[in-house]
Amino acid sequence: MDPWPSLNGSAGTLNADTTGGAGPAAHMRFWPCRSLPRLQSFGSRWNGQQVEVSWQFAEDDDRLNFDIARQELPLGSYEPINSPAVRRSDRTFFFDDASTEPGKSYRYRVVVFRNGERVTSFETEVTTPAALRLHPNMPNPFNGVTRVDFSIDREAHVNLAIYDVSG
Repeated sequence: MDPWPSLNGSAGTLNADTTGGAGPAAHMRFWPCRSLPRLQSFGSRWNGQQVEVSWQFAEDDDRLNFDIARQELPLGSYEPINSPAVRRSDRTFFFDDASTEPGKSYRYRVVVFRNGERVTSFETEVTTPAALRLHPNMPNPFNGVTRVDFSIDREAHVNLAIYDVSG
């Protein structure tokens, strides 16, 4: 009795000599798999307001679904993102995460499903910029000249107003 189930002619047979001709040959049966979506690119970035995770496939496929999980680095565990809102533009998909904290690093795992079957996954990392920081002035406020350093989480035009004790 053949231990391999028949798939109505869709299966193939592969004969391979695993010993270089000096012993028994291996006989394997294989089934051609459906073509998997080819992941063309993926990544993540801070877009000035939130983390944007994006990925692109080489071909269009309307049967894809995604599970997304986020890990806070360095030692956090993966937490699933419930019902992630994934937007699409042609063959490129996007997930925006506005629930991150300034100055932290995150790793995102995207698992790709086709018709409910897991077909591929990928991971990407991003660090969010620190929030506004106003550093102490130097050398001190009683000198004729002082320096005030500050940093913000994105490039922008800012006004820094400095007042004396009388306002």
